[in-house]
Amino acid sequence: MRWNDLREKSLTAEYCNYLQFYKKNSELSPDAKEKVKSVMQNVKNNYREVFVRDYINWIKFEARGSYRLNKVARDILVRHIPFNKSIRDGLRNNPFYQSSMTRFETELIRKQQHYAGVLVKYEKAGGKFMKDLKETAQYYDM
Repeated sequence: MRWNDLREKSLTAEYCNYLQFYKKNSELSPDAKEKVKSVMQNVKNNYREVFVRDYINWIKFEARGSYRLNKVARDILVRHIPFNKSIRDGLRNNPFYQSSMTRFETELIRKQQHYAGVLVKYEKAGGKFMKDLKETAQYYDM
């Protein structure tokens, strides 16, 4: 029910918000706005279809450094669907990815510190680690 609720920062919520308000987005150039408009017309304003197309481009092309997405879509996907560390290291110095990667890594460090603090506090209190808690901490150590 909350796939489009922007109060919860999620991939689908941010992506739908981007597609709904692309005309007012100051980060997009007029050419990029026109491309988004034509894609939206081709898929009859189906946000899911646009997302699937961008996701495919993200996996097939962007991982290799071939740019197919605009700045806003790329930023959303960098933060919510990050590449593995080896690919991120290769793309980090690229100007197209630099600000998004910096933002992602800052958030990642903050989450790592948070979970490390939670684990230490939990361990000192004598608690046993649940499988989910360990997996979450390992995920943020990516």
